Amino acid sequence: PRPAARRTIWLSWLYVAALWLTWPALWKLSDVWWPMTVMLFGPRWMALLPAVALVPAAAVYHRRSLITLALAIIVAAGPIMGFRTGWRGWLGGDSAEPIRVATFNAKGGARLNASLPWIIDRLGADIVAFQECGGRLAEVITSFPQTTWHTHSQGELCLVSRFPIAGVAQMEREHFRIAGGSGVVIRYELDVDGRTVNLTNLHLETPRAGLEQLRQGDMVEAQRNLDSKSVLRDIESRQARRWVDMASGPSIVVGDFNLPVESVIYERYWGDLRNCFSRVGFGFGYTRITRWVRARIDHVIVDSEWTVDRAFVGPDFGSDHLPMVVDIALAAPFR
Repeated sequence: PRPAARRTIWLSWLYVAALWLTWPALWKLSDVWWPMTVMLFGPRWMALLPAVALVPAAAVYHRRSLITLALAIIVAAGPIMGFRTGWRGWLGGDSAEPIRVATFNAKGGARLNASLPWIIDRLGADIVAFQECGGRLAEVITSFPQTTWHTHSQGELCLVSRFPIAGVAQMEREHFRIAGGSGVVIRYELDVDGRTVNLTNLHLETPRAGLEQLRQGDMVEAQRNLDSKSVLRDIESRQARRWVDMASGPSIVVGDFNLPVESVIYERYWGDLRNCFSRVGFGFGYTRITRWVRARIDHVIVDSEWTVDRAFVGPDFGSDHLPMVVDIALAAPFR
């Protein structure tokens, strides 16, 4: 082959090798080793940048390298960037009437107050769980007509439900504060057509401070902060999962986990539950979008009592998060 063709072949295989090494490193070392934590929350779309240059080169100098690059793009978009095909959804939904559940970090809710009824109607949701539910937004929620909606507000978490709220229990925040955390977890008992369903709404610790320090060039403090926050976030997820498991019956867990599914912490404490978007969603499912970062950190996850029919990301309603919306149905009770 000509020199240009040889370089194209060599660079294409080098690109594939780099991605195949990055894939397990991301899934096994994020929230364990701080550089991979940075990648977990960083602009993972950069994994596709080499393809921008290599694909045209392969088309000109060595077309068979396009097959190699196609493999690289699949790995970059899938295991690294988190693209989902939603293939389970192609098998058809459950025959039972689905329940639409949405989780939404409202960023205080200042831009949602006046249009909240319209937003809920737009989502078509039966249950909406809010995080960072500010005081005015909480007032709007609790003023909803009780003939149609059942509502609850406590701290920064709010719930709007078409189903009666039979019980509310908040996890003692001292479990988190002792370790220096700020997480909040509330479990609701909902009466869904005569069956008790446990829905847990949570907002867990963020690694944002360490990432911002890194962006400002303070490497030493950023590393220290990211490592300490990873320990704290592990503690919060462990405590939150124990709280979820204290209840019996069908379980739904929603909220801002501040954990992508590739996180070691997510896999350790939540990986045995069914992540609705991971199962039937199509695309990347990013719910936290900034200028450089795209991350799926807002989740609806369910236990084996549920089937998952649909999952999608809702429109921009003025927060720095997008809502995650899912359709789920209770599996038929064992007879």
